[in-house]
Amino acid sequence: MQFLRLQPGILAAGERSSELIIWGSYSGHSKIMFDGFTIFGLKNFNDNIAFVNPYLAKDIKVLKGGFSSDYDNRVGGIVDISGFNGSTQKPSINLNINNMTANGMVSIPIAKRSAITFAYRQTYYNLYDAEDLNIITRNTGRWNSGQTDVNVYPDYVFRDMNLKYAGSLKSGDNYFISLYGGRDKFSFDFDQERNNSQINYEADEENLQRGASAFFGKTWKKGWNSHFSFSASGLEREIYENQLTTRNSGNWIVGDREVNFYNSLLDLTLKNKNFIPLNKKQTLEAGWNYTHEGTQFGQGEQADSLKITEEGSHRIGLYVQDEIRLTPGLTIKPGIRVDYSFFVEKAYFQPRIQASLELSDHWRVNASAGIYRQFISEISVIDELGNFRYFWSLCDNAAVPVLKANHVVGGINFHIPGFSADVEGFYKTTDGISRYKWIDGTLEVAQGNARTYGMDVLLKKYIKKHELWASYTLSITEEHFNSMPEDVYYYAPQDQRHEVKGALLLNFKPFFFSANYVYGSGFRPPSSILNNLNERYPYSRLDMAVFYRLNVKSYSFEAGISILNVLNQENIKYSNVIHIPETQNTSISIHAEAVPFTPTIYLNMAF
Repeated sequence: MQFLRLQPGILAAGERSSELIIWGSYSGHSKIMFDGFTIFGLKNFNDNIAFVNPYLAKDIKVLKGGFSSDYDNRVGGIVDISGFNGSTQKPSINLNINNMTANGMVSIPIAKRSAITFAYRQTYYNLYDAEDLNIITRNTGRWNSGQTDVNVYPDYVFRDMNLKYAGSLKSGDNYFISLYGGRDKFSFDFDQERNNSQINYEADEENLQRGASAFFGKTWKKGWNSHFSFSASGLEREIYENQLTTRNSGNWIVGDREVNFYNSLLDLTLKNKNFIPLNKKQTLEAGWNYTHEGTQFGQGEQADSLKITEEGSHRIGLYVQDEIRLTPGLTIKPGIRVDYSFFVEKAYFQPRIQASLELSDHWRVNASAGIYRQFISEISVIDELGNFRYFWSLCDNAAVPVLKANHVVGGINFHIPGFSADVEGFYKTTDGISRYKWIDGTLEVAQGNARTYGMDVLLKKYIKKHELWASYTLSITEEHFNSMPEDVYYYAPQDQRHEVKGALLLNFKPFFFSANYVYGSGFRPPSSILNNLNERYPYSRLDMAVFYRLNVKSYSFEAGISILNVLNQENIKYSNVIHIPETQNTSISIHAEAVPFTPTIYLNMAF
């Protein structure tokens, strides 16, 4: 997670640990894949816990936009993570423990050509203290600077588990089966008297993520290669809120509500890819997929009488793309994807193209463009206090349109031994965004579009064994909904103008030192969205670590100290803000503080 958040174009400010915001994409518009199945989003509530177990991440491919035709069902970006296949030579054990989580992985070879790997992580104490939740008084949509202590008792638990069996045949064909399960739960209650009002609030959220995949890769004669895979992924989210605010004088009720919320999503996909080398200058790739998606949703006041609505859809997809090496320095990859949705009874054509030109031994130019469709959507619902909630829904092209995006990406790369520089520009438009608002007791359904444009700059420098890199992202994300004045665009909730990142890695073996810094110019707090206010609160965080590594024969030990937010900057974790009415004209905002000054002592062992 720390590595990904330092990449240009991936939002680090705000510490949205449950998802990745790539090039201004909306919630749910980008996909995180592990071993072929989708991770829809454990909340993780703490930036120190990664999406997947770091012991199992072998390769990470980040596709910020303009990606090829073999990827489907997303209009934002793609993070494709390949898992560790295990050790076929000898058993291995990896253990990590720090003052927040415990993590372990065991890999055992089976019959010389295969291995089974098991990994487990869990928090083993409450990550949150009472002082980690803060109150800010809000009046008519504006946040005052005053902050007071509150009496809360938060509780948080996170755990996940991976099981993988992988191997190869004598012919060179390879296969694996990968299983995953993760759960997190966050709850707290709040009971305090403020300004002659008694405020009681109780909240509980639980997320359960499951995933499974099976893969077989076959090499045919003449270098042909085929991949066959099946993946299943599911997310279940349950939320409970109970709030009561009463005036002490007269004992009359200011606010009273109880909310039970349930949302689940299931994705089943069967997929085939084929790589056919036609000649030395041309490689054809073609494939198909069948996908079933199902959602369940329910919201009401009584959990035992919660009415659940259920929807299901089927979709088939075909794609073909041709990698053509026209000259030793010029490569183009035209392609087209066609998805037919039985749910809306319509076919969607998505042409795409990529090109790369090596101007010299040191300079390379890249460009890509394409049309992208998405058939499930994570819809935002805003209540009258400005609280955001998200739920997954199938796109029916009526209440929830099928999402469509156009990507145009171009960049230039310069590299010499020990130094590289990348500059990349992007322009994206997205149509079919849905947003629900509660206004004066009425649910208003809005549909709109967005445009995002900007640039990334990445500089890397290697000095012997040491490494230094810095990046800058300029990004503008604007949106227009049918409830807004015609042809008027407002800044989107995730819009942030500037983000600067830097990292330093020093290798004085056996001692190692690292530091990274993130500065973000900030985006609007959720309380200002309803009133189109443009208040922004900058984000700043410096992390540092030093560790010692010792290798003795086949054993490896690593001990270190990591300090997050060294300067103890007060940052807001926007995804956890909750608004509660205090009086008829004011409300209070409870937010979980972004990572404060946090020393971590950790020990890694491998043998």
